[in-house]
Formats: sequence, structure tokens, C-alpha cells
Amino acid sequence: MTGLINSTVAGRGNTAPDFSKRLFIGAGVLSEIAFGKISSDIERRARSERSYLPTHKKGGAIAYETLREEIPAIVQLYLSDEMPALVSRITGVKVKPTPTSDKSSCSLLVYEEPGDHIGWHFDHNF
Repeated sequence: MTGLINSTVAGRGNTAPDFSKRLFIGAGVLSEIAFGKISSDIERRARSERSYLPTHKKGGAIAYETLREEIPAIVQLYLSDEMPALVSRITGVKVKPTPTSDKSSCSLLVYEEPGDHIGWHFDHNF
């Protein structure tokens, strides 16, 4: 699937955004069509699974299996050629999706209640 990333963002060549503060705000990264499809699919998805791990995280998540079944546009975006290319340009490091057999490859984290957060961590699923 192509056309997921906004062509203005995708067309920046090898020039990465300013990453000096180790923060990238991706406003306008998705094409309007992709953003509309993904956001409407998320809104139809009633609930996330909530978890709380003291000092680490509090919030909800929608698991990879659920995304594949109920919000496949997110998984298509994750597995597209466009997303890793964009992330690689932003970070300056070549990235690629983790294997689709890895249940933690892709999930949607939901922070919708006061106090929801995630602490610094390093994922080891690569």
C-alpha cells in the first residue's frame, strides 16, 4: 500500500527533521486519507486493555492481534515501505519492522485518563 505518508513529508529526501531534542512531532505525517481511515477505525474500537505497572506505565493498549483483525490500516502502515523509511530519516538509523510473528511488533498505546504515562524503556524485540 502506498500513499500513506504525506507526500510533503515523504519528499524531504535525506534531510531529517531537527532531532536535537530527541523529539519528533509528526503533525501532518499521514496522508489525509490514511489519517481519516485510521482515526475512524480507532474511534470505532471501543476499548483498550488497561494496565498499571508502578514507576513504569499506566494506560491502555490495543494488541497486535486485535489491530490485525479490527484496525488493519495501522498494521498496513507499520508494514509499509514508507513508514520505516520515514523513521530511518528521522533517527538517522536504518530501521525495519519486526517479524510479523512477534506479538509485540505493533500495538497502539492509549493515554486517555489523567495520570496515564509511560516511563523510559528499551524494547528488546528486534
